[in-house]
Formats: sequence, structure tokens, C-alpha cells
Amino acid sequence: MKKLFIGLLCLAMLGMLGCALNEPALQYDELLPQDDEPTLVLIYDRPFHAVTPITIHPSIPEFALTQYGYLVFYYPPDPERNIIGYVRVHTMVITNEAGFYQRLENLTAAVGIYDEIWLFSCQTEFRDLNGDGYRDIKLPNRETRPRTADFLLWCSDAGKFVFNETLRELYPFSVEWDTDLLNTSTFSTDDLGYRTHYSRSYLYRDGALELQRKRRVHSPPERTEPDSRAERIAEYFERMGNDMVLVRRDTQDSRWNSWDENWDREIQELVNGELITVHRTRTSAVVEDGELWDVVERLELVGAELALVWRRRTARGDEQTLRDYFHFDIDSGELMSMRRYYQYTNTDENVALHRVNHSYMRINGELVLMFTHHEFFYTDGPIRHRRYERINGEMQLIRE
Repeated sequence: MKKLFIGLLCLAMLGMLGCALNEPALQYDELLPQDDEPTLVLIYDRPFHAVTPITIHPSIPEFALTQYGYLVFYYPPDPERNIIGYVRVHTMVITNEAGFYQRLENLTAAVGIYDEIWLFSCQTEFRDLNGDGYRDIKLPNRETRPRTADFLLWCSDAGKFVFNETLRELYPFSVEWDTDLLNTSTFSTDDLGYRTHYSRSYLYRDGALELQRKRRVHSPPERTEPDSRAERIAEYFERMGNDMVLVRRDTQDSRWNSWDENWDREIQELVNGELITVHRTRTSAVVEDGELWDVVERLELVGAELALVWRRRTARGDEQTLRDYFHFDIDSGELMSMRRYYQYTNTDENVALHRVNHSYMRINGELVLMFTHHEFFYTDGPIRHRRYERINGEMQLIRE
């Protein structure tokens, strides 16, 4: 009975008002099987009902949605999703003070129950899905794979809610709150291991779906050899009139798994009807100052040409890393500032790790050191800092 109380409390907290059971629940311990085989256990053999208020339009009095269903539990719980059962809803009665009455049966809604405190994963959702100004109803079913949902759209001509098969077939999708676009996502993998991710955005109006945006990301299989390389290509299309037009292409070396400023990358965008390069990242390995450096350069479109705006070089030793960041003035093409990062192990001071950050500025055509910051990570746990700043032309210790 304690679990029953907690479950009803969770329902109330999530917006289901007026929960009640027609008859007492059976004792949970009495229904548990004696073996370890997964078994579906019916905890309640009588229905429950939950009432939720909803206003779909200012011109229509508030509705009361009464959902009828029952609770089921899995034993043992699903170890992957930590689900111990579901609330299943099969019937909904919709009424209001103006005398409206509608009974909807054969629903497939199912709400997951998690953990020991019976947290419910999702609830009935209300929003305008077809752009007619009236809020509609979505009843998700999280028990099935793939997930399904019932959609009840308000029909002004009929004066009632009507099941919508178009949205049911399109589901699962997410809804953009600012654009009302319905976003879907699918994946496919070919025989060579290349993975393609398709995402599409639809607008549902006048009973029809119209494709507004789509994206295609073609990714190579995971790298198996240290020096193997392959391209990841992402293409973005948007509706312009009656056509879907390619507005952006992002090509990147697949050695890096995130859209970062590392490795070779090129971004093309639609400018004045032409797809042109607006960003390029180049990587190389060069010998400078007697050391082998990994160099990354970023170029951005400035006016009609690509201009170098950022450069990083990194030298790595057995126990140290030296990294320089250069920022360029686009107008003059000269180095404007530099930051040097130095990390190494200093065993003489019982320091597990020592980091040094230098910052420079260009003054009268020369790079001038403005501050130095030290971080000491000691083997016994504490972290200490030491900072020097340029004051009146000299470096002075201001923190230790």
C-alpha cells in the first residue's frame, strides 16, 4: 500500500488531477514469481481513472479529460531502461460544463514507471499541431519499439476530436516550439560500414505534410588504422518556393568525432545563389624552432576572399606539451596577440603537474608579455597558483 500511495502522489505531481482506484490493489509481494524468468505481473485487476483539465481555445469552455486504464509491472525490471512497469490507458472521456461529451476507446497510450518511487516518464501533451489555432492531444505509447502515439486533432466543423492517421504514421517526431516543424530522424548503414543519418522537418497544414528542411550526414566507419582517413559530409537543404535547395555543405576529416576546429574541414554556404567556401581549417606537421609542431590554421571568408584569422601550433614531448595560439588582424594580416600554454611534470618540487599560461599583446609592432599564470598540482592533493602581471613596464608577482 505504501507503493500505491507513492504512485498516486507522482501522478498528481505530474498534472493528473483527481486520481482514484475503484478497488484496493493486490499486494505486490504476493504476485512475484518464484523464478528469475521475465514475467508480466498484473498488479491491479480493476481500472483507475485520472482527470486532466485542458483549454484548447479561448472560445471553448475548459475540457476535463478522464483517462481510464490500469497498471502493470515487470518482474524482474528491465535492466537496460530501469523500467519496472507501465501505466496503460485504453479509454478517454472528454467533457465540459457546456454539455460536451466524447468517448474515445481503443487507445494505445502507455506511460513508463521508473525506479522505486514510481516516476512516470511522460504525460499527455497538448499543442496546436496543424496550425488551426486549436490545441490538439498527443497520447504517447512508450512501451512499444519503435514508439507510437495516438493523435486527437480538434475538428471545428465536426465540433469534436478526431483521430489523425497521418501524424500517427509519421511518428516518432519532435516538435520545434518556435516553428511548429515536425522533425524526424532515420539511420542506415551500408555493407562497408558507412553510416548515413537522415533528418527531415515537415509542416502539417490542411491535412498534408510539406517537407521544409532536410539534412544528410554521411559518416565513415570507425577508424581501425592509426593513419586511416575518410571524409564525413553533412548536407543541409531548405525549401525555397517549390524546390529543396542545398544551402550548406560541411566536409570534415573523420579522424575527429566532433564538429571541432581540428583536422581538415571545409564549410560551404549558399551566397547569392552560389555555394561558396566560407570556412576552411587546415592541419599540417612542420618543423619550427628545431621541434616538430602540429599546426592548425583557420580561414574565414572576409569580403570576397578567405583570410587567415587563427593559428595554433602544438609540440609534444614525453612529459611536456607546448602550445601557442596566434590571432591575426584581418585588415593588416599581422599577428596581433599570442597565448602560450606550457604543461610539464616537475618532480623536484613534488609537483605532479605544472601548467603555465603566457599572454602577449602587440604594442608598437612588438609582442609584449602581459601576464604569466602558474598552476601547481601537488602529489598530496592541493592546487596552488602564482600569477605575474606587467605593471609600469615590469612583471610583478600579484598572487601566490
